[in-house]
Amino acid sequence: MLVCGISLITIPSYRDDLDIENTDDSSFIVHEYVHALQYAHIEEPFKDCYAVFRAESQAYKIQSAFLRKNGSNRFVGVVLKFMSCKNDDEMTYRAAKKQ
Repeated sequence: MLVCGISLITIPSYRDDLDIENTDDSSFIVHEYVHALQYAHIEEPFKDCYAVFRAESQAYKIQSAFLRKNGSNRFVGVVLKFMSCKNDDEMTYRAAKKQ
């Protein structure tokens, strides 16, 4: 799958093996819940590449905080370091983050 100029591994949208007692699995649920809240409170949260970056940045930031609070050293969101938006070659993920 190609999203905003980066190739992502396609993850099935349905999992029946999530263990809410497992911190990593719970953090996945937290990440997706952030997206549900974004859809409820932000008009078109994934309308363009930069919006996708902002939405994913926010979700990964909250997921990371959840992991740290629950004693995990797992790092999430590394894919954002490689993200760029094709519409403007000069605009990198760092510039999008400042918006």
